[in-house]
Amino acid sequence: IIEWKNYWIKIMKKTCAKNIFMIAYYNTMNWGLILACKELKKKCIDIQHGVISDNVIPYSNFLYKNNYVNTLPSDFFVWSKYEKTILQKNFGKLSKYSVIDHPWKVFLEKNKFNCLKEIENNVKTISLKKEINILIAHQPVREWQNCFKPIIQIINEKKDWNFWFRLHPTNRDKLSNEIKALKKKENVYFEIATNTPINILFKYVDLVITPESSISIEASLFSLKTIFLIEHSKTTKMHLIKQGKAVFLNNKSDIVTKIYEWKKK
Repeated sequence: IIEWKNYWIKIMKKTCAKNIFMIAYYNTMNWGLILACKELKKKCIDIQHGVISDNVIPYSNFLYKNNYVNTLPSDFFVWSKYEKTILQKNFGKLSKYSVIDHPWKVFLEKNKFNCLKEIENNVKTISLKKEINILIAHQPVREWQNCFKPIIQIINEKKDWNFWFRLHPTNRDKLSNEIKALKKKENVYFEIATNTPINILFKYVDLVITPESSISIEASLFSLKTIFLIEHSKTTKMHLIKQGKAVFLNNKSDIVTKIYEWKKK
């Protein structure tokens, strides 16, 4: 960490950086950057990128109890009052906390891009062809791949539904053979679901299905609900489940029932 700190001090002095923004502060490189900012008396701001809860170690009081307070950013920019409350409770006055809403949601609402109109029209046209549209947010964790079995069964049975299969940006090539086989289905869309801005997809799908992706939080900002496929979500996404914005299900019949219940009117 000290080596990283010395490295970042040189960079900041050379570039005359005034403030530092980061995503995911909890690694040795960023801890060194935080220490460098403290030494040079500069702001170091962590921008929320996923779940913040008592059950996610970097945002829990684990760091405080174990004397890692010097590696906390000076500021946290978060999506809602919920995350701000969590951080205030766990870190107190060690940092400052600002609710900024979701950055890309705000950006896209304020800026209209003509280049996106054709993409949105394409998504809209496809969505209108089927009774139900489901966004599947894939996560390439090897141990989780079995959780997709009920979804694969549903896809094979429901030819009158559209399935928008959005691949994870960090690992788009390592898919199970079962999921690769879905690319042959006429009602399963991989490329357009992966490359289309998520806010456009949210407008034309009925709900989200995922192992436990933080896309569920973004979906909730658009009044969409999420079905989680792994039980661990009951811990990491507890607040969404308690608020009725999500549910954990791993049985095909239960999932189908919930899809019909949550289908947009």
